[in-house]
Amino acid sequence: MGDERIHKGVKGRSKGRKIDRKVMYFTYIKHITDNQLLEHGAS
Repeated sequence: MGDERIHKGVKGRSKGRKIDRKVMYFTYIKHITDNQLLEHGAS
């Protein structure tokens, strides 16, 4: 029973990390596109 709980915790942690990476990736792209839009607007 204890092993199962540890296994579940590790599984959940890796899942969360995957989601975090996806969110970071999207915010990174959004940040770049926002900067490009600002640069185009300024010029």
